[in-house]
Amino acid sequence: MLSTNISADYATNLDTKYDIFAIVVLFISIIGVIVNSMTLIAFQYSRMKKKYRVHKTWNHITVFIWNLALVDMLSALNMTVLYTIFVFYPNAINSYPICILTLITRDILVLISAAAIASIAFVTVLGITKNDWLKDYCDSSIKVTLFIIITWFVGFVGYAGKLFRIYYIFEDYYGSIKAFDCGTFFHKVNLSQVTVYSEFMVHFTVLVVLFTSYGVITTYTTCINQKVTGHREGNHPRCSPTTKVVLTICCTYVLQIIPYMICHVFFKETMRIGFFIQFAWPQKLCYIIYYTQFFPNIIIYVTRNKIYRDVYVYWLQSSTRSCSTKRRRTHCIERRDGIDLCLH
Repeated sequence: MLSTNISADYATNLDTKYDIFAIVVLFISIIGVIVNSMTLIAFQYSRMKKKYRVHKTWNHITVFIWNLALVDMLSALNMTVLYTIFVFYPNAINSYPICILTLITRDILVLISAAAIASIAFVTVLGITKNDWLKDYCDSSIKVTLFIIITWFVGFVGYAGKLFRIYYIFEDYYGSIKAFDCGTFFHKVNLSQVTVYSEFMVHFTVLVVLFTSYGVITTYTTCINQKVTGHREGNHPRCSPTTKVVLTICCTYVLQIIPYMICHVFFKETMRIGFFIQFAWPQKLCYIIYYTQFFPNIIIYVTRNKIYRDVYVYWLQSSTRSCSTKRRRTHCIERRDGIDLCLH
């Protein structure tokens, strides 16, 4: 059981060393780094080799999924650093550069991930409905790049209110003789209503975008299926594998975010106790689910879309062959006559 020392303005805990919940999150974070790095490499490799039409669909949907994998990988890497500290070196979190930089980065990346998911839903709507106004939008690399930059910008804007709160509170610590304590610092930050509702509004907006996007997709495909019995450009709208995988990703996001939002709205007073690994177990579970957003996406990519599975298999097979070739070369010896003899 974790011991927590709490007063009106003090909430800290250094008893996270070898804590089971912290170890679980650390383990998930490490897996997140590995699998999302694999996603980034596999997609780029297939694009470079012009396999499975990845190079042709890059601007239209694949680059947005790749962007989400990039954000997820960075989130997982950040969480790996943070929970390595919690599990093995809890005192290190009270270094204010480590504390502030790590926790701010964690929260901003979560918001960027939310915006990235919303962008996938939006692009999917464009692809399904073939909107006349924006039908050629994804044909421009500049426009697509700008759109991705905007998703990152949204994450920073959504956190701006909290950044001002952090700066205001940090002024009390800077140059003072009192020791900096990370738990106490973010306990004070979280007492502000700004910290609750600024991030809440970003997630709520993303939920609205998701529900609206798939409402449009469902309505459109229903109308098309009622009017025609044939295929549209060789693909039946309702059977699009990309639409299915994106819908599954977004539904997973909804399941991850709603418990967290409920805790923020109805249990916010009891949750302001330093770090989330100090909360009661139902709230702690909601936070663990919330901070593992980077983990399930890769499973969805591979299991729900045949093209993405083929991309992974192609990259893994190519990597295996490459490693095998290198191993064989290390067993080659040069004969006297100058002919290489490879030992098998």
